[in-house]
Amino acid sequence: MTKTKFYLQFFFVVAIFVLPPLFAPFFSGGENVFEFTGFSWWNAACLLVAALLNFFEEESVFSAEKKDYSKSMNSRPQFFDSCGVFFDFSSGKGKIPRVIVFAEFLKTFGILCAMQAFFEFLGLVLKVRPATIICFPGNVNIAQILSWAAALFSAAFYEETLYRAYLPFSLKRIFSKKCRSQKERLNAENEVTAETDSAQSGKRAQFCDAAFEIIAIAIFGFSHLRNGILAVANALVAGFFLRRCAVRTGGIQAGFFAHFLYNALTLALMMAVGFAIN
Repeated sequence: MTKTKFYLQFFFVVAIFVLPPLFAPFFSGGENVFEFTGFSWWNAACLLVAALLNFFEEESVFSAEKKDYSKSMNSRPQFFDSCGVFFDFSSGKGKIPRVIVFAEFLKTFGILCAMQAFFEFLGLVLKVRPATIICFPGNVNIAQILSWAAALFSAAFYEETLYRAYLPFSLKRIFSKKCRSQKERLNAENEVTAETDSAQSGKRAQFCDAAFEIIAIAIFGFSHLRNGILAVANALVAGFFLRRCAVRTGGIQAGFFAHFLYNALTLALMMAVGFAIN
């Protein structure tokens, strides 16, 4: 992919899919009531964009910069570049065993459920009502359940693709070049202090990578602002552990399944509570 195509793609994704959720609360006055009717045209658009970003790129944005370990993973796309601060990255020596991927999936799913329970309890203690009230249609049938499942599937796949893979890697691809070019300039100016400059530049690069990770997680967290401040806090924690899962497993598969099952369980519990009250 050429630089021009990459920047056009990045601008399109940010303008259409990243910014609107951040500013949605400022355009919805009063109580925010969301009627969950299942799979919609927006879900279809998100699913299509995620599929395009994953599978139909001539030079995928998920492919990490060419490194020695990238050739030892059976040509599998490397979604993430190492920042060496927040996450333990795979060394890339051989294929990651499925048992490790499954263990990360279980651990991430458990953490998501535990955090949801914690923030629900915190909301009860602080008497904080959710900013969004979700309404369900009265008649529930098999077709409606399948539609809900499709909506949850597309939402999880889209969010994992966008927030756990596309944004972190794209931010690094755009801004990390400045850190690398500065490192090369310092070494060229003074060969005597090249080793010291290289170490300092390496720390600066690590700091930049950590900042990009934080920015991507923060964007995901505040995209839930319409659901209330506790939802933002929950999403920030969830975003951290989902990103960590993606990095540890070298892809979004384990995090996607954990995210999908977590959303499905949350929806089922909300429906059960709603039907019990009514």
